[in-house]
Amino acid sequence: MSDSDGSRTDDRGAPHAEREAMRARLVEIDALVSTGRLAASVAHEIRGPLQAVLTHLALVERALPRDFPERESWDLAVAGLERIREIVGEFLGVHRTSATPPSRVDCNALVRAVAGLVEGHARALGVRLTLELDDDPPIVAGSFGRLFQIVLNLVLNAVEAMPQGGVALLVAESRDDRAFLEVRDRGRGIPPERIETIFEPFESSGKSAGTGLGLYVARRLAEEHGGAIEVASRLGVGTTFRVVLPRVKDDTSR
Repeated sequence: MSDSDGSRTDDRGAPHAEREAMRARLVEIDALVSTGRLAASVAHEIRGPLQAVLTHLALVERALPRDFPERESWDLAVAGLERIREIVGEFLGVHRTSATPPSRVDCNALVRAVAGLVEGHARALGVRLTLELDDDPPIVAGSFGRLFQIVLNLVLNAVEAMPQGGVALLVAESRDDRAFLEVRDRGRGIPPERIETIFEPFESSGKSAGTGLGLYVARRLAEEHGGAIEVASRLGVGTTFRVVLPRVKDDTSR
């Protein structure tokens, strides 16, 4: 069957080319899902022995003398294994669903915790972390660990976006019924044509040589909490990531 313009259509009138494009897209999605499942399975198998290695290294480290001559090499090796564990966690995060009941999360405390973890890494790269926290701490309902993962990913991206050093600003604030967590850098920025794709799996913001899953997982976690992640960027000026979450009004005495 063909239309008056000569293009082929199926029995329901859909153009043949459109039908083939939809079929190709479904095949692509199926391949992506299969790849993700395989990656999650492999990551799960790696996680156990990797954690065992890190645990035993921590025990060995206690026995090392303080003036151990290869201390720097030791620290770099452990840091490398920790990074592998983070990557494994990102792969597992693609297919993980939350089964734990939500709790009340103080966004100020969340930002302070992330900054405390990243501060040493940032300082080594010449980046200073600055915090702007609301006097009335924004409270959201969810998992502290998963929200921590979102902000940690964004802060690490911000730090690595400024290889020459600079300032990264971490903001926690609330307005009306929403809480906002912002991470702003003064790095190289993201090209406009890539803004629409940076949250896709196996894409990268261009700021680091990661797995390309960090922002994808971060967005999924934000959506799990009923929120979203917004991004604004200008080349040569910097990038702002904003996590928008439903706010829980905290009227109880603390």
